This record gives sequence, C-alpha cells and structure tokens, in this order.
Amino acid sequence: MKNLQLASLVEWWTEAAIILLLVSGVASAVEIAYGPYLSNLTQNSVIVNWITDVPCSSYVEYGTDEALGFSARDTALVYVHHLRLIRLLPFTRYYYRVHYPEDESDIFSFKTMPTGSTPFSFMAFGDTRTDRFNRCRVAMQMETEEDAIFVLHTGDIVEDGGDSSLWQNYFEDYCDVSHLACNHPIFYALGNHEHHGSYYFDYLDQPHNNPDSTETYYSFDAGSRVHFICLSTEDDYSEGSPQYVWLDNDLAASEGRYDHTIVFFHRPPYSANLGHGSEMDVREIICPLMEGRGVDLVFNGHNHWYERSIPINGITYIVAAGGGAPLSPIFNPFEWFLLTYEINFHYVVCRYMLDASMHCEAISVSGELIDSFSVSSVLKVIDAVPEQFEMNAYPNPFNSSVIISVGASPANIEIFDLLGNRVWSRTIPRSAPAELVWTPERTVPSGIYLVRATVGEKSLSKRVVYLK
Repeated sequence: MKNLQLASLVEWWTEAAIILLLVSGVASAVEIAYGPYLSNLTQNSVIVNWITDVPCSSYVEYGTDEALGFSARDTALVYVHHLRLIRLLPFTRYYYRVHYPEDESDIFSFKTMPTGSTPFSFMAFGDTRTDRFNRCRVAMQMETEEDAIFVLHTGDIVEDGGDSSLWQNYFEDYCDVSHLACNHPIFYALGNHEHHGSYYFDYLDQPHNNPDSTETYYSFDAGSRVHFICLSTEDDYSEGSPQYVWLDNDLAASEGRYDHTIVFFHRPPYSANLGHGSEMDVREIICPLMEGRGVDLVFNGHNHWYERSIPINGITYIVAAGGGAPLSPIFNPFEWFLLTYEINFHYVVCRYMLDASMHCEAISVSGELIDSFSVSSVLKVIDAVPEQFEMNAYPNPFNSSVIISVGASPANIEIFDLLGNRVWSRTIPRSAPAELVWTPERTVPSGIYLVRATVGEKSLSKRVVYLK
C-alpha cells in the first residue's frame, strides 16, 4: 500500500512539475527538437508531426496560401506530436506552420493526393543511414522535384533504430539542413537497421489499414488509378501468415481497378549486388503472389546502389538504395535479370502520365540522369489474338532460371514434366512482346520439361532442360 501511495505521489509531482514548467517563465525555452515533418497523406488529410524538447501543447496554423487562416490544436502535454489536418481539398497545395509556447516554425507546404486519373508524381529512395553529407545532398536534389507530392522510403532510415541520437541527426538533415520531410509526406518501409525499435513507431505515423493495425505493412491510393502497397520483410511473410493473407486479399480487391500497383519493401528478391544479394525467400513466397495480379513496379533497398531488372513475369524491380548508406561496389554483371545499374547516391522520380503510363527517372546526387524507363498501364492490354506468334526459352539448358519469351499477349504459360504433370503456370496480362521467368522450386528435380504457351486458341510447345 505504501509503494502504491509513493508511486501516486511521484506521478502527481511529475505532472505538477510539467504544469509549473509550462506556466513559468521557462516556457519560453520550449523548442522543436525534431520537425515538423509530414506523413500519411490522403486526398483530404495529412498528419503533421513534430517533437518538442519538453512536454507541451501546440497547434498548427494552415491554409491554401501563406496567410494561413485555419488552425488545429494538439492539447496533450507530450513530447511527440501527431496532429491530423482534416477536411482538406484534393490535389490542393496547403501551407502550414507549427506554433508552440512563445515561438513558431517556418512556413512549409504540401499538396494533397489527386482524384481520379489526374497526373501526379512521387519519389522513391532508401538506405539513408550513415553518410550525413551525401544524404543531405540527395535530399536537397530531391527538393528540386517541385511537382512530386510524396516520397516512398524503402527502409534503413538510420544505422541503429534504437539509438535516439541517430534519429535526431536524421530529422536535422531532413527538416533543418534540407526541408524534404517538411514539404513532402514520406511513406516508410521497415528496414533491418530499424531493429523494430520503438522510435520507428513513436516518431512515424503511418497508415494502419491491416488487421493487426500495425504500421509495418499497409496500402494507400494516389487518385483512383494507382495503388501502393508497403510490405515488411522484417516481419513474418510466410504463406498463411497475417501479412501474406492481407497481401493476397489486398491484391484480390485491387485486380482490374488500377493502371498500376506499386509495391515497396526493404529486401530485394532480385539484385545483382553482392552486398546482400537477392532475398530468395521473398522471391519464392512474395513474388508469385504478386505476379499476374496487376503489380507492375516494385521498389526495394538493402543493397546500396541503383539497379533495374528486366520485366520478370510482368514486374520491373528497382533497387533504389542510394540515400546515404555506404555504397556497395561489388556485384555480378552477368546476372540474367540485371538490365542496368549505377553505383552512386540517387533517388527515383516517377510521373503518372495522361496516357496512364508511369514514366520513371533515376537521378544522381549531382542531378544527372542515370536511367529512364516507362511502364504501360496493366489495363491497356491487347486482346486481339494474332494469326501467329513465336515462343523462345533461354538459356536452354539452364541451372537456375529460364526466360520464356512470347511474342503476343494475353498468353497462358504452362510447364509440364514428361509424365504430363503440370509443375508451373502463369498468365501474361501485358501487351506483346512479353517475358516470364521460371525459377524451379528447390523440390523440382533435374530433367526435361515441356513449356506450352497458349494465345487464344493457338498453342506452341518447346522443351527445356533443367540441370541443377
């Protein structure tokens, strides 16, 4: 009983001390330790975040010009503030500043999400960990993309997610040295260097739209034609896990609705960089779940360079991990899926166009163009059945993966063993020419297999030899 009374007394004195601090002359010393920074952008809302050096109440003033005119208050006496601005107009630029006892932030701005098929742009990057000089250079270069309305971060925000001083450095670089996080809401994927630490969940306010109400995997829309999915390779994604089931359901609900479904997560299933290489469990579990279901672009981190794959079963894989971690110069240039690469600090900017295509550019830290490519809408497929088509499979024989190229689509690809058992099948939903990649599971034995491609009522077959 005495311990309980003592605990209550300590709690009472703590609250009293905070109140006394706020009403005394010391209140003028309150400062924003980190921020402000933005998250969880929608058509009609955004979350403004900031961290003060003492617990205090604050408020945000905002409006459609620098005169502001509206306000929303956070009355809680807390260090970490997350305040949602609501009833905003879609695809509209808003200006805002944070007020706290006796002081205020500078005025920053953001633009809400678009509606319908309105063109827009966004940026993607990751692995911002340790090189503060170059991550500030990348951030300041990203700020020149004035039309980009939000950012995807592919994880490894800091070197050690459990070290508060590294988070302080991160926010200083993105809110003080640059203003990237002040003017662009950032959607984060969890990286291995976050270590599932509490600061990730305390400081960042992400969407909560999975059954576990966690912020480690989620989805959101930009307009009504582009869908984004964030996954966590640091949580269980095995078949039947909550994340796997959620992804399956999200993709099922998305099929046929979007021009593009873009997925981002930390560990890459296809990477020629030998810093970490390819994450084979992701390739074997997550990739088949995404294939043929509207996903056409995937952003990853983990290996510190830029890399673009050939389209693999309808999906282009991008490693965009040049945000500030030490660059990884060792790689295998002969990987079958590697299309282009660059060992440099960088980011990617993507623009959703009037013709429903997605045009992407990789930009170096010095502003130079590294790579440029476009992805057509998955809904704009050619339905006409050609009079004839070709199919090729290479390399043949193969010992890891075989690329199956079909000169027309939509096409159905099936692979059979010599006993007539079907061991694999996929559908090409995209316009011709198109390629699929078969990577046999570990249980598939060496031998001769029959590949059959069907377009409309026409079929072609070809033998391939698998040598483990």
